Amino acid sequence: MKKTFLMICALIAQMYSLQAWASGVRIIDADTIELDGGKVRLYGIDAPEMKQSCEDSKSEMYRCGISSKEALQFLIDMMPDKIVRCRYTTKDVYGRLIGECSIGKININSWLVENGWALAYRKSSKKYVKNENIAKQNRAGIWSGKFIESWKWRRGKRLQ
Repeated sequence: MKKTFLMICALIAQMYSLQAWASGVRIIDADTIELDGGKVRLYGIDAPEMKQSCEDSKSEMYRCGISSKEALQFLIDMMPDKIVRCRYTTKDVYGRLIGECSIGKININSWLVENGWALAYRKSSKKYVKNENIAKQNRAGIWSGKFIESWKWRRGKRLQ
């Protein structure tokens, strides 16, 4: 009886940990999306804030938070026939689900980091450090110029 109960609980947990939506995806910023009204914070990454500015390879300032959001929107728009799937681990202090999401065969979390639109958030995971090193080596996204890590930017640090 106890074993059956545990198996049922595991199946229910698995059903809730993997959700798929063919539509209803809204990009809040590059590390937070909304799926059918529920906010999802992408696990293990941290993207520039929407009001954050960075410097490009020509030393010109640009809104890197907006650019990061647009890159994620572009990825999703380029695959209109694919389903966004998220595997959740927990909730954060703001009540958002924390998860790894994919569209088709692309892991959105790693794609954002590897293309230079988010950083590996080592405070929660080292999973995306390798992707970050690739972006840095390729000078992709924010790595093409100067930027402040978003966690430092939120605490008030700005580019000089």
